[in-house]
Amino acid sequence: MGSLLSYGGLEAWFKIPEWWLWFHLVATLVGYFGTVFFRKLFLWLLVGSFILGLFLSPAMGASAVTGIEVFFIDVSTVLIGFVFGLAFYSPLKEKFY
Repeated sequence: MGSLLSYGGLEAWFKIPEWWLWFHLVATLVGYFGTVFFRKLFLWLLVGSFILGLFLSPAMGASAVTGIEVFFIDVSTVLIGFVFGLAFYSPLKEKFY
């Protein structure tokens, strides 16, 4: 039985090592928590983590997901868009240091 994050879908370009996915998960969570405290460095970590995940997703191949997984993926996408909108395009951006 594999780990939750060991993933390589059907016809994946390459099999991503598990440590890389754990690193991406930790970087994303650290970015979220740092952004809550209005730290600009962590905001950029979150942006970089999001872009990295965006570029890695086609390389992971096809996968079948359940409805609940799609729900959480969609909620995550909306939340990250909301955070980016507030952090870069609202008066709240002045609070980041």
